[in-house]
Amino acid sequence: MNKTLLERVWCMLKGANLGRKLWGEVVTTTNYLINRCSSVALNFKTPQEAWTGKKPCYEHLKVFGCTTYAHIRQDKLEPRAIKCMFRGYPNGVKEYKLWCLEEGFKRCIISWDVIFEEDEMPMKITKNSDNSSKPTTTQVEVGKGDNDKLPNDATNQSELPQPDEAESELSSYQLARDKKRTETRAPERLRYADFIAYALLLLKKRSIQIP
Repeated sequence: MNKTLLERVWCMLKGANLGRKLWGEVVTTTNYLINRCSSVALNFKTPQEAWTGKKPCYEHLKVFGCTTYAHIRQDKLEPRAIKCMFRGYPNGVKEYKLWCLEEGFKRCIISWDVIFEEDEMPMKITKNSDNSSKPTTTQVEVGKGDNDKLPNDATNQSELPQPDEAESELSSYQLARDKKRTETRAPERLRYADFIAYALLLLKKRSIQIP
């Protein structure tokens, strides 16, 4: 039972974003809810039904930690409601225990004339607003010589060939590459030039060897 109670207390504290400052109220509210939940040990009856013989009513249950507005009696020009947080159920009366969030009023309020905003958690909103109000600074490092590189990049972009020019150059290159080359031949007057040069070289060597 203690483990079940502590697990539910932890979940309610995290759900309302309260930390540990109202853990006593959370334990009391958790015990109040457990007494109105069915139990396998009691043949799926609630502890309250097993004790009193009457089935519990669930119409008055609200989300723990939600925003509430309690009606108060003040002057005609003063606000008629104060913003609070729902924190539990008092014993013996059909009212609600509230935690006042405005200055100038009692912190602990018990009232039945209450309007609930169950989709809003005031403690989460205040913490998120505090985090968002903090200024954030970002540091940007600029390398040396970055400004000098900009003109070069611009000139390089201007020197890039356009798509039409690139396609024309590619087609001309393919035509020049795939074209059959004509066979080149030496003229008739130079056909025996190598043989004549070789013969003259031999004659020159023989003339040198003759004593």
